[in-house]
Amino acid sequence: MQPVITLRQPVLNHLRAMAQAQAAADPSDDRLVMKGQSLKMHTEGIFGEQILCDYLCVDNPRKLMTTIDDYKNDDDVFGIQVRATTWAAGHLITHDTDKYAPFVLVTLERVNYDLVHGTIRGWAWRHECNTPSHWRTHGPNGQPLRQACYMTPQTVLHPIDTLPIPNKLKGQICLGT
Repeated sequence: MQPVITLRQPVLNHLRAMAQAQAAADPSDDRLVMKGQSLKMHTEGIFGEQILCDYLCVDNPRKLMTTIDDYKNDDDVFGIQVRATTWAAGHLITHDTDKYAPFVLVTLERVNYDLVHGTIRGWAWRHECNTPSHWRTHGPNGQPLRQACYMTPQTVLHPIDTLPIPNKLKGQICLGT
């Protein structure tokens, strides 16, 4: 089963504001500038994180971030890394420099400015993603990528209901909506 979570106003506006605040917090810091990532892509990532939080029935840890260092040292959702894309057939994208963690793929469907559906496609450990067969320098459209990466297809992801739950969340989650 691939759960679909819906984000609505005012949550979407709050998440957009969080993304803008994080990107503007320290424009000289590579992490906060998102290494060339656009604000749109960063906002999509925060939407994906919120969708996973809603699925797990936990508060978004970004709500607790108050300093630049909080943003530099964060794990997307309590040690779980989240990647989001607006491509329904999108891949789970990882890099050699990523943390060793489980990675979750969320695909986003923007119904309109006030409504976003997110489908949790599955998860994989970084070592399962970062294999030579997933290495790409060009995207599915044949265009060179801005940065070479590992693109793990959805077909090899584990079902989300098998996601290992971090110890700090055990007993606090509901798994599903």
